[in-house]
Amino acid sequence: MSVFISYQVKVAVLLAVFFLFYELLLRKHTFFRLNRIVLISITVLSFILPFCVITIRRTLPDGYQDTVSPSDIDLDTRIRFSGFGSHWVQTAVAIIYLCGAIYVLVRVIASLVGVALIIHRGHHHWEEDGSHLVLLDKPISPFSWLEFIVISLDDYREDLRSVVEHEKIHVDRRHSLDILFIDFVTVLQWFNPIIWLLKSELCAQHEYEVDETILARGFDSKSYQYLLVEKALKVDAFFVTNSINDSNLKNRIKMMNTKKSESRKAFRALYVIPLICLSLYATAKTEYVLPESSPDSLKVRLKGAQPVLVIDGVEHPYDDMKNVDPQTIKAITILPDSLAFKQYGEKAKNGVMVIKTK
Repeated sequence: MSVFISYQVKVAVLLAVFFLFYELLLRKHTFFRLNRIVLISITVLSFILPFCVITIRRTLPDGYQDTVSPSDIDLDTRIRFSGFGSHWVQTAVAIIYLCGAIYVLVRVIASLVGVALIIHRGHHHWEEDGSHLVLLDKPISPFSWLEFIVISLDDYREDLRSVVEHEKIHVDRRHSLDILFIDFVTVLQWFNPIIWLLKSELCAQHEYEVDETILARGFDSKSYQYLLVEKALKVDAFFVTNSINDSNLKNRIKMMNTKKSESRKAFRALYVIPLICLSLYATAKTEYVLPESSPDSLKVRLKGAQPVLVIDGVEHPYDDMKNVDPQTIKAITILPDSLAFKQYGEKAKNGVMVIKTK
């Protein structure tokens, strides 16, 4: 469990860095579909990158008299769950994490069940273009979920085409899948305020994208904005749905009246590439390989405390290093902190040196 928590902390750090640069470079621009793709991409990358460990191979110099400092050995980000203290502290943190995750998961599932019940109890109607409407006898803020568009009978009878078209675009762009993905990511990262901000921003980009499409189809801007205000104040939205709500209505109206951003500024989305490279470098591990011409003895000295020595999968006292025949060594690998702690626990706090023989 401690390794899993350590992994989640690394994910949280990556999310924070990616989202910070998104806020600085892209959020205020009108690249709504691109912004949506970037938000989903940085979320996926944040969960994948901690697993991507690049091996940097270095050849030990002749004589092996060089001193290897801890900074040379450990290229990991040095995020250790062991640093949280004693075992009972780690257990307490794990329990708190699980309670939070379970609470958010129950909230998501409850919202999904609520939406499913509403769709089941409503009157189903198919439009000529194949749109699947669910008509309700009670007032409700229009929303969409997967292929379903939920709207009150009163709104449908008033022939509010802009509202229906609004939800149709949500359905066509599959925005519900984005929200479902982020909701389950939030279960894992509930403690991270960035994931909540990211979800809010993703929902906002959905609405901006739909509003832009609606106005491009010739709907009157002022009438559409007044309609949004009227419908947003009706009923609170579900946790997992695309709906007309008043949480970001001011920003939506502002964005409708914002001048389109210059196309060249879309290249700012490439900011993710150097951040990916930086992350890969930070989590890289070093493998020391013997040169073809080896001396009669192997002498590798560390500053400070000695690490755990593992030879062909078997743990040895570090003093056994002097008994190793350098002619038989294939490679020397220094494990990163996260992997060392996972395999060897507290005794790996000074590092782990793994030797593979031929």
